Amino acid sequence: EAVGLGLESGNQRVLRALKGPGINVEDGYGAVAKLHKNRISAHASFVIGYPDETEDEIMDTLHFIKESDLDFIHIYNLTPFPGTPAWNQAKESGWVTDNMDWKRLGVDYGSNQDPIVVSDLGKPTIDRLYRKFRRERLFRAARRVWFNPFFPDILRAVGNKALSRLHL
Repeated sequence: EAVGLGLESGNQRVLRALKGPGINVEDGYGAVAKLHKNRISAHASFVIGYPDETEDEIMDTLHFIKESDLDFIHIYNLTPFPGTPAWNQAKESGWVTDNMDWKRLGVDYGSNQDPIVVSDLGKPTIDRLYRKFRRERLFRAARRVWFNPFFPDILRAVGNKALSRLHL
């Protein structure tokens, strides 16, 4: 069993900007701990690249991920979708226009050829930080496979299949 959480940020100021008052980082820690206590896998999504978010604030999110021991993470660049406060900011700043290429709003930052980056840090810095989060995601996925109680059985089955092909 697994539950997906939209935790968004591990930094209180940015979390408040994204989700409004009344939500705090400690609630995220508590939710993950409660899921783990009940033997439920905790997955979460996070957003980096809020317009005035600093590199240290983004690293607070990475620290949160590591400290809370999430099982799986998704990381997204803040994408200014129509009707959101981020859209209004992006429109005022000239980052988005009515006649733009709408494919730039794809949420899969890693495969988007020309994503819109509204962060004051700029695209090269967001790219570098995004790669850090992707490495953490890969680490968590690998750890999950490695420590799976069926991993030895999977290795044995793959090995037997490879050996059977060699004897053909």
